[in-house]
Amino acid sequence: MGTRVEREKLARRKGIIDSAERLFERKGYEQTTMDEIAKEAEFTKKTIYKYFVSKQEIYYEIAYRAFKALKEYTDDIVLFLDMNGYDKMAVFAERYLEFLNKHTLYSNIMLEMNPKPVQLNPEEKKIFQQTEDIADKIIFVNIVEEGIKDGSIRTTKTAYEMNFMIWGAINGIMTIARNKEKIIEEAVGKNRDAFVREAIQEILNTLKA
Repeated sequence: MGTRVEREKLARRKGIIDSAERLFERKGYEQTTMDEIAKEAEFTKKTIYKYFVSKQEIYYEIAYRAFKALKEYTDDIVLFLDMNGYDKMAVFAERYLEFLNKHTLYSNIMLEMNPKPVQLNPEEKKIFQQTEDIADKIIFVNIVEEGIKDGSIRTTKTAYEMNFMIWGAINGIMTIARNKEKIIEEAVGKNRDAFVREAIQEILNTLKA
């Protein structure tokens, strides 16, 4: 458990991250200042900087939370022993959409998080790497590999190639649907969720052996 001082430090860090998460969800990352985070957390700005070197570091801490939460939300799919790899992939896609719809801020981070910036200080690099590491542990690539091995997924690509292709397709569809929601409703006559689910199902259908 650590010493009392260590526990207090961890509690303060968590409180600051919680406060930033609420503000980012209400106002957005760019519109939120460190002064506002300090006020929300009921600390001085000087105290905030004792725990975090920048707003970007706090953002990556929240990104880590997002990917950790998604991992926990989908890990049990590998235990569905009565399903082949393709069916598990379809369940994962549905779970992922549920997760994105349930967690607005986490959804925004996953859909908008940029590749590793060129300039990061040591603390920012550390949490960014931790975020990438937990994202890599999400079991989707294992499900795709299982589907290729059991013959339920049809592809000439490797599991890792398919992992990025399918992730990219799902995230791309989600991003377009969010940005063009009104146009889609008028042109296609479907709400965003129905359009996204049908579009993803069409992609999955092309992979079914």
